[in-house]
Amino acid sequence: LEDRILVGILSERDLLRASAEGSDGVGAVRRAMTANPYVVSPDTPLVKVIQQMKAHRLGCVVVEGRGRHVDGIFTTTDALALLQNLLGG
Repeated sequence: LEDRILVGILSERDLLRASAEGSDGVGAVRRAMTANPYVVSPDTPLVKVIQQMKAHRLGCVVVEGRGRHVDGIFTTTDALALLQNLLGG
């Protein structure tokens, strides 16, 4: 975040990529992060979010509320929890 505005996200995949590219682990977060991650509003239908996650192989989606402030992150683990509930588990 810069001034409470999202500028990127740092995932495990980003860290693995940075490591594979020879980063010594001391590099700046800005070089390793994914800039401009997929962002949705809290009102975005879940089916649309999941379709985009599947289509683009996203591990998470950032949920932004009013004023472009981050409200949360929806992950594949959250999606699996929903599926488990739907299946009655």
